[in-house]
Amino acid sequence: MDRPNWRSLVGKLLPSVLPVEEKQLNLEELLGQLPSEVREAAEIGVVRADISSNPEYARKAGTFYADKKCGSDLLVKFELIKGDPEAAITLLGNYSYSVKQAAKVAKEHIGLDRAIMVYLEAIEKEDAPRHHEGIARLYEEKGDNDRANKFYRSAIDGYLRDRQIDRAVNLEKEKGEVRNVIGLYLWAAQNMDEAGNKAAYFWQGAKFAEELDDSLIANELYENALDEK
Repeated sequence: MDRPNWRSLVGKLLPSVLPVEEKQLNLEELLGQLPSEVREAAEIGVVRADISSNPEYARKAGTFYADKKCGSDLLVKFELIKGDPEAAITLLGNYSYSVKQAAKVAKEHIGLDRAIMVYLEAIEKEDAPRHHEGIARLYEEKGDNDRANKFYRSAIDGYLRDRQIDRAVNLEKEKGEVRNVIGLYLWAAQNMDEAGNKAAYFWQGAKFAEELDDSLIANELYENALDEK
């Protein structure tokens, strides 16, 4: 069934369907005044526009938009309004870039254990270091520091494997051992020379060694950097 544009319904039809003295009616009463042929479209419109959180309207909206190119966020919203976070998680699970969002939905609507499971399921499909980091943060929030540290370490190793040096360094600074950062820069200098950044990584390691007041290591790395220029 073809339906009128929802923006037109919400923005024009609803405010004008009743005389001025009746416009104080609540939304349900207002929708009840609409002709039957447009009421369902209006119900879909008000839930999409965040005017209503009626689960039945969300069900109708989800059905209507299921085969439309509307993006996952809208469909997820409808599932949450319906009170079905698992369906929302499943929807987000179809998009690799939405794992973090799926875990957020799981945490907020079900709990930390379900959020951790979202990441574990994602790792089975794609062993990405960002998933390991996500699990680590959830375990830390849960108070399980041993598991958190294990996954922080695997995340750092994964970032190195994927040549994401900055992310590895930042996570090591935040959650690992500060002195390990120098080792990461050395690893990068030895393994990333194809990118022409060997001297730059020696230099960054030297600067960080200075911050740690380790002048001996700093001077050695500065010399290495100069040798590469």
